[in-house]
Amino acid sequence: SGDVIINSGGSDITSLEGISQITTIEGSLKIQSNSALLKLAGLDNLTCVKGFLHIESNSALSDISALSNLRTVHGALVISDNDALMSLSGLENIAAIDGYLEVSESVNLTSLSGLEAIDYTTITNLVVRSNNNLSTCELKNICEYLDNGGTATIIGNTTGCSDQTEVESACLSVLPVELSHFSGKEVAGDAHIFWQTASETNNDYFQLEHGTDGRNFQPIAVIQGNGTVSGTQDYQFVHTRAHQGQNYYRLMQVDFDGGYEYSKIISVEIEHNEIFIQPNPTNGMVEIKGVNSDHASLKVFDALGRLIQTSDLAISNTVNLSNQPKGIYFFIIQANNQSVIKKIIRK
Repeated sequence: SGDVIINSGGSDITSLEGISQITTIEGSLKIQSNSALLKLAGLDNLTCVKGFLHIESNSALSDISALSNLRTVHGALVISDNDALMSLSGLENIAAIDGYLEVSESVNLTSLSGLEAIDYTTITNLVVRSNNNLSTCELKNICEYLDNGGTATIIGNTTGCSDQTEVESACLSVLPVELSHFSGKEVAGDAHIFWQTASETNNDYFQLEHGTDGRNFQPIAVIQGNGTVSGTQDYQFVHTRAHQGQNYYRLMQVDFDGGYEYSKIISVEIEHNEIFIQPNPTNGMVEIKGVNSDHASLKVFDALGRLIQTSDLAISNTVNLSNQPKGIYFFIIQANNQSVIKKIIRK
């Protein structure tokens, strides 16, 4: 199976130097019940465990820093019942675990620091229990996991991490934005996007991104945040160049220090893209709606058929007739290899 089990059942094993050439373990790695093992020197070259990683019941183990080259665990990561362990330093480069994460019954552990790099979306279940002195659990990825509804058992730790409610409360100072609402709808051929925050910490700005396949996105707007503020904040944006059919949107929230995170993806269906001009009749300024092309042009003719104005609708979708006399005008819009003619009344 490729599993590696290091289990003395007593006090015999004091060093792992004999396996120092291992870089990948094809199965699981279990280091268990080694009462004389003080550190994991010998695993310094390990980069990948293709099964689970369990470090359990090693009563003298105080140093796991030799695991600092480990990047991926393709299964559960369990740190349990290691009485002398005071730090998780050595796990800080694990980017994904593809399973459940458990830290339990390690009485001298005070913080989960060392687990920050794990992508929270790769955690299937979180267990943090019976660590008598563990008070710091509000790592950003742990907070994101909880904020996105991840399954968790948090119990029996000290103040600050005694239960899930306490951790979520501490997370309010870690997560830059608590996004309580993000939605969109079609209005007259445009996509109206709405979002709301319940609180913000060091929130520099939002970048709204758009795509048509739910995978590839391009930025379409930057909306300033409110820095640090408590209480509800409402935002909205009108995407006037939404495509016919499904349109996908996501928010990238950016901190003042450059840190960022993405929202969930929402979709807005544009059922029709009829080109229309408003207001009509007009006193001068009009807006052309429903032109969803990066290559669209406009020609404006008066009632005698004279060309009086041209413009690139990819640059601006507004037209000013204020300097033209009252009367009837014709707008010829060229987009998507089609021409549309609209009659406008200048009153």
